[in-house]
Amino acid sequence: MEAVVAIAAVPPGCCPECGLTMSHASTHGLCPRCLLGLAVEPEERPTAVLGQALAGRPDFTLVRELGAGGAGVVYEAIDESTRQTVALKLLRRASPAAEERFRVEARTAASLTHPNILPVLEVNEADDGLFYAMKFALRGSLAANLPALRAEAPSPAWCRATAALLAPLAHALQHAHERGVIHRDLKPSNILLDASGTPYLADFGLARSLKEDARLTLTDAIVGTPHYMAPEQAAGTRAAQTTATDLYSFGAVIYEFLTGHPPFPGDNVWEVLRRVRTETPVPPRRLSSHQPTGATPHSPSPISHPLFSPAFTDLETLCLRCLEKDPARRLASAGELAAELERIAAGERIRSRPVSRGERFIRWCRREPVIASLSAALFLVLTFASLLFWQRDRATHRANRALELSVLNLSLQHADTLRDRPTEYLSTLTALKVPPGAPPVTAAWTRLHLLLEPRLVVDSAAAKLPPTAQLLGALAGDRFLVHETATAVSVWSARTAARVSPATNFPAPVRDLAFTPGRDPWLALTEAGQLWRGDAQGKILPVPHAQPAPTRVALSPDGRHAALALTTGHVVLLEHPTGQLRWRTPALGEPVQYLTFSPDGQHLALAAERGDLLVLLTRDGSPTAPALPHEGPLTALAWSPDSQWLAYATADHAIRLRPPALSPAGTPHRHYRFTEPITSLAFAPGHPSHLLAGTAGKLHYLDTTSSLTKPIRNTELRPGTHPTFAPGGDYFAYVLPSGNLRTAAAADAGLFWPTQLTPGPL
Repeated sequence: MEAVVAIAAVPPGCCPECGLTMSHASTHGLCPRCLLGLAVEPEERPTAVLGQALAGRPDFTLVRELGAGGAGVVYEAIDESTRQTVALKLLRRASPAAEERFRVEARTAASLTHPNILPVLEVNEADDGLFYAMKFALRGSLAANLPALRAEAPSPAWCRATAALLAPLAHALQHAHERGVIHRDLKPSNILLDASGTPYLADFGLARSLKEDARLTLTDAIVGTPHYMAPEQAAGTRAAQTTATDLYSFGAVIYEFLTGHPPFPGDNVWEVLRRVRTETPVPPRRLSSHQPTGATPHSPSPISHPLFSPAFTDLETLCLRCLEKDPARRLASAGELAAELERIAAGERIRSRPVSRGERFIRWCRREPVIASLSAALFLVLTFASLLFWQRDRATHRANRALELSVLNLSLQHADTLRDRPTEYLSTLTALKVPPGAPPVTAAWTRLHLLLEPRLVVDSAAAKLPPTAQLLGALAGDRFLVHETATAVSVWSARTAARVSPATNFPAPVRDLAFTPGRDPWLALTEAGQLWRGDAQGKILPVPHAQPAPTRVALSPDGRHAALALTTGHVVLLEHPTGQLRWRTPALGEPVQYLTFSPDGQHLALAAERGDLLVLLTRDGSPTAPALPHEGPLTALAWSPDSQWLAYATADHAIRLRPPALSPAGTPHRHYRFTEPITSLAFAPGHPSHLLAGTAGKLHYLDTTSSLTKPIRNTELRPGTHPTFAPGGDYFAYVLPSGNLRTAAAADAGLFWPTQLTPGPL
């Protein structure tokens, strides 16, 4: 919709545009014909004949019509005196007021001498009416050329070229503002391009002088093109229309460059005007037709997409600053806008800063005070209700802890009897799950633990695994995944000490296997580079992918994504089970040894063979921080259950814990030393401070909060195997040197010692 609106407050019953007496009152003052036509086609056209001289002016020969509007018709004509092609704007015979406004337009344009304002060559009168001649722009309007100009969008080079094209127009606008002229109808169709691509600001038909007599402008009128109007212009407030009004329209032009359409598209004039006054435009980045919707094996990481380039970001920032509802929050002047555009064109960063989320929230509260007040009231009510529930739960918690303390005292009194009945007491300990806390209670649990520990380990001696079998992890309940042979994977029960399903056989040796605890199926990566989806029933299905020579595989906690490490040093994220590529990292420079998702699925940790550690965001593959230089080759890697810590063991017999946003090298957040090499790490589900560490044939318990470490008695590990917890954390399993699968209650290992009990005498 390129219509120009001019709506004024006039006495009821008379249309201000055509003077027609209306049979009924109109909400906006116009008759139906003028309201729907929006003055795009005048009722009477000049009587000029193409191919002939302009009546009364033989020195101008009309060639073709270029366009028509409410103020008249524009022709391509030849100035016979100079034989130059000119653009000739001819006004139809109209009222004296309209003729005076036409003269003001011509005088305004002629008074502005700037290289990027379309020059007026002559102002005169012919038999057909008033006219003025302008320089002829061969390539036509920016609106007609915009699709071609956006062909390379939104690459950084295109952003710089766009800024270079728009900067002279901002200088031209500043030139007009310095001479007290506001354009008030800045839009792509009023920007013309000559044969060399130089832009010109044209059509000052709605321009207003800051010093002019207001009698030539309709009082409280809405004038301009709705899609490019500033809010104060759409409200019809003439006194509020300043140079900032043109800056808003300039921002709308930039917005159309970035997205292909104005900030508030639509065909309903009043709906567009309402949105201009009340709504905030959607950032161009979210509406760009070049959003990264898909990926190919060679597509870059989303963080390197042109929409995230500094040039696009700066151009978007300028656009949104110009489109501020409050004129005082826009750029100070068109000259400042021109300087910022020139910085983008030169490849430099702008000085303007984007609006923060806090500012956007405050502005929303000001625009929607009723909704903001109701939301605040609701928040206070919910906070008060939460406090009441917390107080009630706290009282219940204290009562439960008092009961548990009583059970603990009774257990100490009857320890001799409990030694002879370990099976019944195991369920009691597991049900309590009380963590470390008040000193009297901790001491009591320690004494009870030392009394009962030799009897509370349940040995599944009959669960004899094959000599080469590897314990991979817990699936659900008491079921564990076991890598029996090079090509076979099976599910075993820790309770029945037997295989619970036929072995799943793959067509080639399995190089790596990924699964989610408590979930079925799992993913197997073979030596041939194929990816297979297997389940407990022995069925396998291929997962298609086009990645060269993968070496490691990881499966997200929700089972919807699979990560692959390639021999080229790249890491890719695929949709599971379709195999569609989501993102691909740049080459890391060396093969990846460890690859694992955080339990919440937000991060992907990877470690190179020499020990470099990197954490990526799952959503786009961007790193949370630069890669952490190696502190020695890694021997184990594990996430805490709450995804707040990443634990890794190095060849110097140390365990280090860091948050996902890796801190600089040499400053580990937590650091623990052992006397033997560490071969495995496993956190207790639901207990982010309890860590199980495997060394050379032994298991150790580590409390990362208190730094308490102690070996777990009666545990021996087969070399090369890794202990694993059941999903519920009630017990863990490991493989003995004899090949027996052994399970132990977590309570026996000291992982559920009491905490936060009410202190008191035992």
